[in-house]
Amino acid sequence: MVEKTMNSLINKVELWAEERGLHLADSKAQTLKVVEEFTETLIAFDDGDINAVIDGIGDTYVTLIILSNQISLDFRAFYDVVKNQEILKGSELDVHLGGRSKKVQPKSRDIYVDINNLVSGVAKNKSNLTKIGMYGIVLTLMQIENVYEVSDTDCLLAAYNEIKNREGKMVNGVFVKSEDLKELFKNEHLGEWVE
Repeated sequence: MVEKTMNSLINKVELWAEERGLHLADSKAQTLKVVEEFTETLIAFDDGDINAVIDGIGDTYVTLIILSNQISLDFRAFYDVVKNQEILKGSELDVHLGGRSKKVQPKSRDIYVDINNLVSGVAKNKSNLTKIGMYGIVLTLMQIENVYEVSDTDCLLAAYNEIKNREGKMVNGVFVKSEDLKELFKNEHLGEWVE
């Protein structure tokens, strides 16, 4: 079962999204948000920026939770399956290198396939392909958590605390933060704000 704290945070993210109409938004647009946040996480991981890693993991979970609601997938049950995989036991894994242990590093080919499966699955409305892509993305997030010795709960809590009071509007099926709305509606020709 999903940890009580993680479960509580998932509930809070779902409620936050429903209050803003995101559960009814375009799942294809939400998939792009997942890919954007996941990519930012991978860049932060590659750069060794732990604060950006924590932020990226949390933001990716938020986008995945919202996407799950949009496509009627129970994120809690799905998350449980990934969390209970043998590959995630402990922060270091024995890779049979003469008894030495080494931390798991996400593999770029797997990541490409996971993103492709998620995007294709949502675009083609293929639930199993979508789940395979999401599984790989969540597994990669958990592997990164293990490398940095951070918890999924702490990452999601940080992201939730960042968004919980965020306001905005739905624009073409995508939630746009209030602070980004002026930029979005800037009149390029006159250089004036359109409100």
